[in-house]
Parts: sequence; structure tokens; C-alpha cells
Amino acid sequence: MKRINYFLIAFIFGFFLLTLFIEPVIYETEDRSPFSNQIPNINLNIPINENVEYDNFEAILEEKLSHNGRTEFTPAWTVKVKTYANEDNLLNDLVSLKKLGFKVYSRYQKSSSDRFDLYVGPTLIKKDSLEVLEKLKNLDGFDPKITQYD
Repeated sequence: MKRINYFLIAFIFGFFLLTLFIEPVIYETEDRSPFSNQIPNINLNIPINENVEYDNFEAILEEKLSHNGRTEFTPAWTVKVKTYANEDNLLNDLVSLKKLGFKVYSRYQKSSSDRFDLYVGPTLIKKDSLEVLEKLKNLDGFDPKITQYD
């Protein structure tokens, strides 16, 4: 056997012998403060309407969730940079805009002529998308337009 095996056997045997001869340390628990299981009453000063009717709750919830299959979120905004017929041109512009620090994505639109759209965004605040729009107008080769993100 190798030396490491002998060392491990000796270590385990030594550990076993130590457990036989050394007493474990027992800490005293007298200095602990007693735990109170009482929940204090706290007045939050929030008026509670106790006359709430729950009969229509499921109908209201269903109506909110079934609105065109979507819930009602805050609208988001995105900037449509350009439409491409060639995927290679799309990838070149996508990489160049990413290098400039824009959050870029593309979408494929299947139609009579296959097209690719390049977008920057989305943002939750329209003002932010307008700022992106202004920056993109200063770049050559782009005709950006702001649209609602879907």
C-alpha cells in the first residue's frame, strides 16, 4: 500500500482513540434570555373595510386575467431601427449597435417577402425610448421609429 493509505488509516485510528479518551465540551445554557412566544399587538393605523363582498371575486379575477389572454401591464416602449431583407446586413448592424452599448434584439417576420426587424429596447418609460431614438437618428443608415413593445 502507498504511504497515503497508511497515513489515512493512522489518522482515522487516532481520531477514534481521541473520541474514547477526551470528553466533549458542554456549554452552559443558563445565560440565554427566555424566548417569548407572545405576539405583540401593533396598531398600523390602516382602515380596514370589513364589508367587502367576495361573491364576485372569482368573476372579477377571471375578467382581469382573460383580457385578450394577457394581464394588464404597464406598456413598454421599443425603438424599431430598421427592416432588413438580408440577414447578414441585420447581423452587422446588430453587432455594431451592441458595441455602442445599446440593448438590441431582432425579430423575424414571415410574410410574402421574408423580413427581419432590428429593435433597441424595450424600456418601461417612453422618455427613455425617445432618448434612444434621438441617439440613433445621429447615426448614419438608420431610420428609427418608436413603437409600443408587445
